[in-house]
Amino acid sequence: MSTHSSHIMQRSHHHGPYLQLPNISTRSRAAQITATALAAVCNDDIQIEDYLPEPRDEPYWDPNDLAVLRMVARQIDKGLFDVETQLKWKVPHTYRDGTNYMQQVVIPALASYFKATKEKTLLALKDGENADDVLAHLDDDRAYIMCFLGVDNEAHPLFRYFL
Repeated sequence: MSTHSSHIMQRSHHHGPYLQLPNISTRSRAAQITATALAAVCNDDIQIEDYLPEPRDEPYWDPNDLAVLRMVARQIDKGLFDVETQLKWKVPHTYRDGTNYMQQVVIPALASYFKATKEKTLLALKDGENADDVLAHLDDDRAYIMCFLGVDNEAHPLFRYFL
């Protein structure tokens, strides 16, 4: 057990303790990318752009949405959330458009993570750091997760988040 696991770092906002993923290296690539991105959204206060889930009318993230992201990241880390059966397009038990609630919360968060991380990396590049490898890895992960989830298909209702 890590020495960090007994120490909880409080965040500057009300979103909860710092989210750690101690087991994530043992999960699939899609699970690692998803959980790591969701943890970064929660830990780094990454803003989710243009978020408007189907069942609700307000385009704002609230503590319940962030709690869902935290729960999904923790469950993936523990091996209790299957990204393949929960997040891929047109899995069983979806809305008419082939998506489900989890996809409508997680996919915009993933897209915002990739956008924010790329912007942050490009700023580092301007500051003289060599970020080419980081950008190549980030682009590769983005392409992989888009394909895995089916959001690389323009017909996917959540495709627009990755434009």
